[in-house]
Amino acid sequence: MGAIVPTLLVADEDELEEKLAKIDGIVTDIQIDVIDGKFAIPATWPYTETSNKFTQSVQQGEILSCCEKFNIEADLMVTDIAEVADKWSVVGASRLILHATNIADIESTLTHLEKYFGYEKNTAPNIILIGVALTVEDDLTLLESIINRINFIQCMGIAHVGLQGEPFDERVFNTIQYVRSHYPNMPIQVDGGVSLNSAPALLKVGVSRLIIGSAIWKAPDVVERIHEFEDMVQQYGIYES
Repeated sequence: MGAIVPTLLVADEDELEEKLAKIDGIVTDIQIDVIDGKFAIPATWPYTETSNKFTQSVQQGEILSCCEKFNIEADLMVTDIAEVADKWSVVGASRLILHATNIADIESTLTHLEKYFGYEKNTAPNIILIGVALTVEDDLTLLESIINRINFIQCMGIAHVGLQGEPFDERVFNTIQYVRSHYPNMPIQVDGGVSLNSAPALLKVGVSRLIIGSAIWKAPDVVERIHEFEDMVQQYGIYES
């Protein structure tokens, strides 16, 4: 698994394919932001299209073409997380990130995945990994009930999820510190506000994966920017998570 993960927040399949073409052969891992327009706004693909390859792949039980080229991490900012987790598992996502307004939603989704897909922490790490996203305002004590059922934690580096280009929120370091002190072996990744300026401090405190959006896609040279981040990661001795 790569330590530098471009995140794709796209409106349609054309934009998805356009961005994938720019990083094909450059990175092994990508994150796709899946936003239903209810949990967060604006909605992203595949919610922006009524008929698309994603829907067809789910119905036919086929792997998406992007899942054949990249390790796909689906960041599920949706209200019906169990149902959507099912769909992304079917089409080939290898990592799922669960967002929820309450811990009960996450617990029920984990139970669902365990029952219907045979998912259980550390039993099949090459097939699917489950992570939970934490905002800068979440009650972190709620992790206690699920920590032994998940593989990693995603700390949100912005105040408002679902948007790219949001300013980095320094409060994420409090979240990271809490996770590090209470669960020292739990892998941590940060999504939101990651830039060439914020990345060094994140790597210094032990973050093993950087999920990067606008800092990559708004760069004059996307590939060169990815290499800049990769060089920075290697300086901290982080090569994979």
